[in-house]
Amino acid sequence: MRFKYMKTITQKILIIFFVFSVTSFFSQTAIDVGPQTATFTSMIRGYHFTSPVTYTICGLYVPDDASTAPQSVRVVRFNTANPPAYPGTTNNFTQIFSQSNVVGNTMITCNIQVNAGDIIGVYGSRGANCVNSYSASNYVTNIGGQNVTLKRSGMQFCPAPGTPMHDIWSEVGGKIGRVIMYNNCCAQAPTLSISSSNSNICIGQSTTIVASSSTPGGTFLWSNGMVGDTITVAPNATTTYSVSYDFPGCPLSSDSLTINVGQSSNQLIEHYLCPGESVQIGSNIYTSQGVYCDTIISSAGCDSIINSIVFIYPQYSINNDITICSGTSYSFNGVDYDTQGSYSETLQSINGCDSIVNFNLFIEESSDTIINETICTGSNFNFNGQSLFDSGQYIDTLLSVNGCDSVVFLSLFVTPAEVSLINETICDDSSYMFNNLSLTSSGVYYDTLVSSAGCDSISSLYLNVVSCEFEISNILTPNNDGQNDTWMINDLSVISNCKVRVYNRWGQIVFESSDYQNDWNGTKSGEDLPDGIYFYSIIGTGVEYTGSINLLRLKK
Repeated sequence: MRFKYMKTITQKILIIFFVFSVTSFFSQTAIDVGPQTATFTSMIRGYHFTSPVTYTICGLYVPDDASTAPQSVRVVRFNTANPPAYPGTTNNFTQIFSQSNVVGNTMITCNIQVNAGDIIGVYGSRGANCVNSYSASNYVTNIGGQNVTLKRSGMQFCPAPGTPMHDIWSEVGGKIGRVIMYNNCCAQAPTLSISSSNSNICIGQSTTIVASSSTPGGTFLWSNGMVGDTITVAPNATTTYSVSYDFPGCPLSSDSLTINVGQSSNQLIEHYLCPGESVQIGSNIYTSQGVYCDTIISSAGCDSIINSIVFIYPQYSINNDITICSGTSYSFNGVDYDTQGSYSETLQSINGCDSIVNFNLFIEESSDTIINETICTGSNFNFNGQSLFDSGQYIDTLLSVNGCDSVVFLSLFVTPAEVSLINETICDDSSYMFNNLSLTSSGVYYDTLVSSAGCDSISSLYLNVVSCEFEISNILTPNNDGQNDTWMINDLSVISNCKVRVYNRWGQIVFESSDYQNDWNGTKSGEDLPDGIYFYSIIGTGVEYTGSINLLRLKK
């Protein structure tokens, strides 16, 4: 027990010494991966994580707790997702850094840009047989002030020098391989300055641009693709040249310089003038249309031949006819016109020259239109996009071709459909012809014809098929002559427990009974009903009779 305690103390001392010596020597920040808890040999191991911030990995180091042999490191960026759980593997990644057999117990410098949200895999081992130093599983470390979990990852191979990673897996519950990342390797960003022997040149001339930095040892990269601290350029036009200074472990420094190029070749310039205007080219002033040639000295001191074409815009005269609606006005050049007549205004054209506008103003009076229209019931009339179905008077205001109001008055008449009702009772051994059909069953039948007015005419047949042994009277003459004074049904037992109703021609109930005894005499509430056709319905369980009754009050 004492031996184990002493070994743990020794490991902690070694770890503290290593971190102190590396950070002091290299002046960078180590990203903690935890102390060694175990070792493994023959395959490369490491971890993967999702970066919480954007930062630069400027160094990598495989601790020498398990071996002091040369280091090998690999860094990959997974393209879409974390590596799958073992035994699954993936090759959907990009290897972004690789070093093999690096001798010495020092940090391996690199410059790996990591963006927030990138899924990064870091792998490393020591020696030709891939000795790994293990830490804890799912180790929580800190990158850029944000906690992040390092999860075990690797492959089932020990890569030979120069061999890239392949068939990577994840084993979240396993211990991570210890590979320390470093950031903040740049103690102070290098300064950069840029200068030129002559920043104002004439076309065809060249000049030298020199870049320098207070921190030597970096690389100068120019926007035109050249490398080095000095470039010679001969641009044909004014051009801005940019340079970046790349110093390992530090962010890029950049600066730019503009080389102004004076044009010394022939130039063609067009000038557009209004009548009475002039243009000055060099020391000459021109007022007439024509082609002119002048030699002038540019600001860069270069001779330039200026060929000028002077155009004189014509003075335009425009004539327009304007139509407005009665009660409105026409606004032109800040003036409102509401009286018919001819007018003239002087304006500036699109070229800035004077133009005369003449216009004749016409006033359009509003108009009224009256429409009389007849439609059939169920049809509609389209009135300026509105579908009308009912008779009535309608008004709409339209716009004429000139945008003036035009009032339309519509008188719409709706012709009702003609409806005829037919009530027939036949014996069950006969038939009834209706709409070219031979009917033998009780029911309601319809036929639609076209009337002389072109509208639908609906004919309704109420057909009652009865046993001729059972008779329902279809006539009622309540004049106390002893014949048909009441509505008679010859066998009341047939309609026992039936609901008996009598309707007028408008479908209103004028009589009803649940126990009819041949006692209805053509009255309602004690008042005589007018002569005419009435309709009855007798409905019970398994029983239904319908028909008509002709009520006539015959005098004795």
